[in-house]
Amino acid sequence: MNFLDQFVIPQPEGSLQLLHYMLFLSMLIFFTYTGILHGTTFYSLFFNYLGRKKEDESLIRFSKELINISFYNRNVGLALGFLPILSITLIYIQLLHGLNNDAIGYLIFSTVLMLISILYLNTYNYTFNIESLLGKNKLNIDFDAFHNDEKESIGNFLAENYTIHRRSGLLGTLLLFIAGYIIVGAIQFASNKSAWNNNSAVEILLSPRTLLKYSVYITAAFALANGYVLFYYFKWKNNGSASTGYLDFVKKFSLKWGIINAISLPLFIVADLFVFPNSSLANSIFFLILLSLIAIFFVVHFLYFMFKQQHVNYAASAFFLLIAYFVFLSMNETIAFSTSNKSNELLMAANYENIYRQIAEARGGGAEINGQEIYDARCAACHRFDQVLVGPAYNDVLQKYDGKIEELVKFVLNPVKIDPKFPPMPNQGLKPNEAEAVSKYIMETYKQ
Repeated sequence: MNFLDQFVIPQPEGSLQLLHYMLFLSMLIFFTYTGILHGTTFYSLFFNYLGRKKEDESLIRFSKELINISFYNRNVGLALGFLPILSITLIYIQLLHGLNNDAIGYLIFSTVLMLISILYLNTYNYTFNIESLLGKNKLNIDFDAFHNDEKESIGNFLAENYTIHRRSGLLGTLLLFIAGYIIVGAIQFASNKSAWNNNSAVEILLSPRTLLKYSVYITAAFALANGYVLFYYFKWKNNGSASTGYLDFVKKFSLKWGIINAISLPLFIVADLFVFPNSSLANSIFFLILLSLIAIFFVVHFLYFMFKQQHVNYAASAFFLLIAYFVFLSMNETIAFSTSNKSNELLMAANYENIYRQIAEARGGGAEINGQEIYDARCAACHRFDQVLVGPAYNDVLQKYDGKIEELVKFVLNPVKIDPKFPPMPNQGLKPNEAEAVSKYIMETYKQ
C-alpha cells in the first residue's frame, strides 16, 4: 500500500492524538449501528423464510418491521454504516503511514463490501415495502377492472419483485457478515505489533485473536439487536395498532435471545483477554474490560427480570447499558491500537518537526537544535562511546543502527529494555526533533 503514502498529510503530535479521538467516535458509531444491523437483518431473513413457509402473516410482518427499523431512512445505512468505516480506514491509512501494513488493504476491501451490502439491504427493505403495498392490495386498487394481460403484468412484476427481494436480502446479509469479519480481523492485526512482519491472510483472518474478537462482536451485536427491538417496540414506538398476541411474541423472542447472547458474551470477553497481544496492553484496557463485564452483568439481570415477570420495565436500561458496552469496546480498540503504534506515531511527529524546521529555515527562521548539547545534558551521565557506565558503550551497540537512524530515533523516544545486563533506559522526555538531533550527533560521532 505504498501508493497511499502520497495521500498522507504530515501531522504534528497533537493532530495525531486528535485522529485517535476521531477513530474512537467512528468505531462507536460503526460498531453500534452495524451491530444492530447484523442482528435485525439475520432475524428478518429467518422470519421472512419461516413466515412464508408457514403462511404466517405475523411472522412476515415482524420480518418487515425488523428491516424497517434498521433502514427507517434510505440514507441511514450510508450515514451510520458506510461513512464511519470509510473514516476508520482513512484514519488507519494516516496513522500506519510508512509501515506497509496489510491491514490497510483489508480495510479498504471490507469498506467496499460494506457499501455493497448496505445497497443490497436497502433494496431488500424497498422491495419488502412494494410487496406489502401491492401484494396485499394495500392501495385499494380494483384489480378486477384490469384486463387479463394487465393482471398478468402485475403478477409478473410482483414475482420479479420477490426474486429481487429474496436475493438482495441474502446477498446483503452475507456480505454484511463477511465485511464485519474482515474489519474485525484487520483492526486486530493493526493493533498487534508483533505480527506486523507476517502479513499473511491466515495471520490476519484466521488467528485465534480474530476468531475470538469476532465472537465477542457478533454476540454483542445480537444482544444489542434484541435490546433495540425491546426498546423500539415498548419504549419508543406507538403500538396502538398491534395486537396483544403479536407484542407478546415480540417480547418473548427478544427477551429469550437477548438473555442467551448476553450470558454468552462474558465468556468470549474473558477468553479474548488470554490472546491479547502484549504490544497492545495498557492498564486502562483492563479497567475497560471490567466496566464491560459490569455492564453485561446488569444487562443479563434486567433481561432476566423482564423475562421472569413478563414485563418490559427495564427495556430502556438494558438497551442503553448495551450501548455503554459498545462505548467501552470502541475505547478498548482505540487504546490498543494507540499503544501498539506509539513508536511509529512518534516518528511521524518527528518527521513533521523536521519538515516544519526545514520550511522555517528556508524562510530564514527557526533555531537549530544542537545534538551535542542534548547528549552532554541527557546522555553523557550513562553512556560513553568507548566506556561502559550505567549503560553499554555506544561503540558496542550502535552498529545495528548504521543506516537506520529512524530506528534509533524511535528507541530514544520510546526506550525498551534490551540487554538484561543493564537497567532499562528511562524516557528522557525529548521532543521528536530533539531525539532526531541527538541521534544524528551520536551516529556521526560513532562513525568518526
